[in-house]
Amino acid sequence: LLKDLPVKKNDFYDDRAVAESIKRLNDLFGGKGYSFVEIKTNIKNKKKDKFILDLVFNVEEGLKSYVRNINILGNTRTLDYVIRREILLFEGDPFNSQKLKESINALRRLAYFTAVDVHLSKTDIANQVDIDIKVKEKLTGSFSFGIGYDSVEKTQFSIGLIENNFLGKGLRTRLSVT
Repeated sequence: LLKDLPVKKNDFYDDRAVAESIKRLNDLFGGKGYSFVEIKTNIKNKKKDKFILDLVFNVEEGLKSYVRNINILGNTRTLDYVIRREILLFEGDPFNSQKLKESINALRRLAYFTAVDVHLSKTDIANQVDIDIKVKEKLTGSFSFGIGYDSVEKTQFSIGLIENNFLGKGLRTRLSVT
């Protein structure tokens, strides 16, 4: 574990490196299914007359968690299954924070939403967690209109419509008339 942390032995104390180390430990344990791990740091002065510190990470193990429900909120246009097909976790699976991060990134890459937020909720059952994914939809279509004139064809009109999330099914459509 220590080789992957930004905090190194005999380095100067850096609060940002400690915070990043805690984040990486959380990610590591979350990837192994422990969603509510509590990590605290303890600093001890090794020698009273010198500024040499011992940094201790206290990790309190949470229960291995399973996904109880995946709730999707805010999707007024995009159908539920279009969002769920991007989520790598299923209800009943062991919780994995790395898969959840990859799922959220996949939802952002769809470009159907201005915001994708995730919140983990503890449930009344000790080793189960609910995942709430809140999306804020954006306009996914565009309309174009053009007028042109040349000496051969004379006047031209064109109208176009492009929709990247047609009927909320994630279908890309284009209609153009000249």
